[in-house]
Amino acid sequence: MTFFNKGNDLLAVKDYQNAVYAYDKAIELDPNLYYIYATRAEAKVELGDYKSALADYNSYKKLVEDLNLLGDPEIMEKRQKLINLFPSTAAAAANGS
Repeated sequence: MTFFNKGNDLLAVKDYQNAVYAYDKAIELDPNLYYIYATRAEAKVELGDYKSALADYNSYKKLVEDLNLLGDPEIMEKRQKLINLFPSTAAAAANGS
């Protein structure tokens, strides 16, 4: 959890690049922590990395479904907005390219 908390602290001060790095490390330690993907997606959106952000939102969605959880409707709404704003990014993320 240390890397996740560090990422949150960095996100709060708008140090998005280092926040992504901290979230990357947290995911390396436990790739099943679904909420980290959503938070990392937020940082990536701020960096303009929409394709990668959408991939993270998709990972969040898949893990939530796999774990039979409800998920956060606000996160799913952010995912859908990204899909609506950038349909070509959504297609690329879905195809893994």
